[in-house]
Amino acid sequence: MLFDLFGRRNYCGCAYPEPRAELPDPLPAFDRCPVPCRRCADMPPRTIGLSSGTGSAVQLTANAGAPTDFVIVGSGGAVTKYAPPAPLVTLTPDEQSAAFVLPEPSVVRCFSVAFTLSAQPTSSSAALYAALLAAPLDSDEYGLVPGSTMMLAPALTPALPAGTTLAASVPLCARVPAKLAAVLFAADPSPATVTGHISGSIYVK
Repeated sequence: MLFDLFGRRNYCGCAYPEPRAELPDPLPAFDRCPVPCRRCADMPPRTIGLSSGTGSAVQLTANAGAPTDFVIVGSGGAVTKYAPPAPLVTLTPDEQSAAFVLPEPSVVRCFSVAFTLSAQPTSSSAALYAALLAAPLDSDEYGLVPGSTMMLAPALTPALPAGTTLAASVPLCARVPAKLAAVLFAADPSPATVTGHISGSIYVK
């Protein structure tokens, strides 16, 4: 079951209850957002940059068809959590060091990630995924942002050379609370290791 990230106090989950006019129907699925309060709707859009840094490459591992760890990536570095990803995870303060703290509840409109291999994959057919996690300011429990999980590559094998870049992007209309983190993980039927550098962006409004 996906963690419910949506506020219930008013239209956008913040403390300002004045709604804007309702949007007409029918709308494309991308635009079906809860109607924000006036203060949140008037906030300027912003882009959050993602980078695993220029130091050591991150390493994703998998076995028996499932991830065995996942990487949390922010604007200037990445942290590895040595546990399988899940729709609801508790992150330690050190693991949250790569997460972003947003000034207001916001709507994520686009999520983009690129992964550049720094070595040939050690895998039979590893799939590579990215997703977003979010949490309230006073919580260390992060939930999966609905619709944010995307596949960067369906089958990585040793035939792929170092320097190969795998990328994906997904449009979203998901409201998130104060803390936001991007995560990457791999899955493979047999033991697998995928190593590389991460870049990308999260567009919020």
